[in-house]
Formats: sequence, C-alpha cells, structure tokens
Amino acid sequence: MRNHFEHIDERIDRWWSLSPRRIHADKVVAPRGHIVGLEEIDTFRYFEPEEGDVIFWGEQFSIYAVLTEVQRILPKLREEVAKPQEQ
Repeated sequence: MRNHFEHIDERIDRWWSLSPRRIHADKVVAPRGHIVGLEEIDTFRYFEPEEGDVIFWGEQFSIYAVLTEVQRILPKLREEVAKPQEQ
C-alpha cells in the first residue's frame, strides 16, 4: 500500500492507459459501493470507515489490523528501549 501512495504519479500514468472510462475517485471517505459504477482501476486512496480499510485499485489494507499489531508490539518495544545499552 505504501508503494501505491509513494508512487502515485506512476499509478496515474498507468491508470490513464488502462481505465476504460477514466473515472478518477481519489481521497474518498465513504462506505464501499457509495460511488456507483466505479471500477477497481478507478479507485485510488479510498478509506472505508465502517471496516477501517484503505483501498487502492481493489487492494485492501486494514488500518485496524495495523493498530492491533502496534498495540501488541509497543509494550515489547518499550521494554527493549528501557534496557541498559551495552557499550
């Protein structure tokens, strides 16, 4: 997902050549299916708030899964940071 965001210029070039109707939906915050007739290739940085998914060209990335993992590893990280550093 990071690569989609980081290389948005390349994605737009590719989208222009692949999209049959060239409907460009970008930076959308709405439930899935809110925009009728939208193809996966026309869906750029789309946030689905009910499920917590970021969607780009049909690829889904769960923000909630990331938050769960951060909450799991943060205590371990704090423990490691608190340890005395070896010289």
